[in-house]
Amino acid sequence: MTCYAVGGLIVDSELPLPELPVRGRAIHSQSTLRVLARAPAVDGLGRVFEARLDDGREWMVGLRARDEYVVRFPELALFTLSFDGRSIGVYASTAAPAATIRHLYLDQVLPLALSLRGDLVLHAAAIVTAAGAAAFVGDTGEGKSTLAASFARAGVPPLADDCLIVRERAGELLAMTSYPGLRLWPDAIASLAIEPAGATPVAHYCVKQRVPGEGAAIDTAVPLRRIYVLAPDAVDDDVRIETMSGRDAVVQLLKHAYRITSGDAEAAAAELAQIARVCCLCGVERLTYPRSFAALGSVRTAVLEDLARV
Repeated sequence: MTCYAVGGLIVDSELPLPELPVRGRAIHSQSTLRVLARAPAVDGLGRVFEARLDDGREWMVGLRARDEYVVRFPELALFTLSFDGRSIGVYASTAAPAATIRHLYLDQVLPLALSLRGDLVLHAAAIVTAAGAAAFVGDTGEGKSTLAASFARAGVPPLADDCLIVRERAGELLAMTSYPGLRLWPDAIASLAIEPAGATPVAHYCVKQRVPGEGAAIDTAVPLRRIYVLAPDAVDDDVRIETMSGRDAVVQLLKHAYRITSGDAEAAAAELAQIARVCCLCGVERLTYPRSFAALGSVRTAVLEDLARV
């Protein structure tokens, strides 16, 4: 096994994870990733969540067994996930390349494991400014990664792409990434003039590329000052930042949090209280902006001016 640093933890993994920094062997690893010799049985297991592709096909299905969850990606892989998030197993299809299996672990299963450990894990990109960290949440395809990459090209380092871990210490919110790097579409790489030499494919079924984060903060917690909910506008050319109501902010963070809804009322109440607490400690703003590469400079200016007032 090899020890890797991820999200402030040490992961002991049987699967090579070149996207993560290697750490010296720990006396006690805080999480494990093991390769399973056979696929876990799933017949008769109850579903706890599912995600589908635009054409209606199943993409990811979460099932609950007696002492663990099973996360199934049809025709690609099955992962087992202990209820405390500390132990993960993977059984991969022979048809799935290694890069795809790593993507499923890093970008889908690991965030769920971190949430089971008690962390708030947002489907968000984030940057590190002089004022602290700023996060961008939004639906898939709304430009989170492109915006973070735009800041990086302007000298503002990225913190996270799609998986932002938020923790509270002494009444302050701290944010950190699960692993460094950005996942970008080819048109974003070309428009931002990013050198493609260091890019690698995210997975065999999409054309996104994994680009190393320029000056990214690795395994470092940064004070979180703002969360921006992206609201791209195809008509309006203005960039607007507006404070959201507490209720709307909670709804948006619930929507964009990685979590397994188990049906446990006590766990659901604790999760809601955790998100409400984050909204109290950190400003949550709606960021409306024109969806074009040409507008990215105006968006950066508006965000940095807003953060300067924190």
